[in-house]
Amino acid sequence: MKTISVSFSLGNVPVKEKIVTDLQWYDVLKKEMMHFKGGRLDFEYRECKYLKSLSESEREKIGYKTAYRMLPKVKDLEGRFVKQKSNKEEIEKWFSKYLNYNSSEISIGSKSSEEIEFNVPDDEIDDFTSELYRQRFDFSVD
Repeated sequence: MKTISVSFSLGNVPVKEKIVTDLQWYDVLKKEMMHFKGGRLDFEYRECKYLKSLSESEREKIGYKTAYRMLPKVKDLEGRFVKQKSNKEEIEKWFSKYLNYNSSEISIGSKSSEEIEFNVPDDEIDDFTSELYRQRFDFSVD
């Protein structure tokens, strides 16, 4: 029986995530700063509750004929980022599939944060190492 140590390695994985930033917009009619969180501000022409609450003569005093004006709307943005991910789950998943397809006597000797050790019978060493090569895992035979 030999021990094979398979080392975990970090790889870069592309990930899509929402971009969240602090957005500010100053409302000149209400004279207040509005705060939003999101990707960016888009502006659309829609009914304003503040202008709707004013009478028609008050609206005309401040230069508006209707209760509609350009108002901000938060739009979500996604960005592509690269994150590092360990291949630990990949190795464990591969090993469970390997055991399912091969009636094998291989067992897991020990696990650590950096590697997994497999106890492999001598007659299965060649097959097991060739599979590790195919999967491109870093390993050493003790």
